[in-house]
Amino acid sequence: MFQNGSWTKASEAGIGVFSQTVHYGYGVFEGIRAYETPYGPRMFKARKHFERLKQSAASLNICLDYSVEELIEISYKLLDK
Repeated sequence: MFQNGSWTKASEAGIGVFSQTVHYGYGVFEGIRAYETPYGPRMFKARKHFERLKQSAASLNICLDYSVEELIEISYKLLDK
């Protein structure tokens, strides 16, 4: 899992009990599929998914400090792990 700029085990990830997401369901979500190809794993329309994620976050005034390119890069690193 990639959280706050670093990799961590999902079992060790935490969220504050006063989080807006916990109390109000305040968050955004994008489901992205990845497939194994002869060239390694490839995400299906990753750019479109992350552009939509950033647009959704912006509409709720949620700060998403990563560019679309950075999100794609992080996702491919996760697939490699």
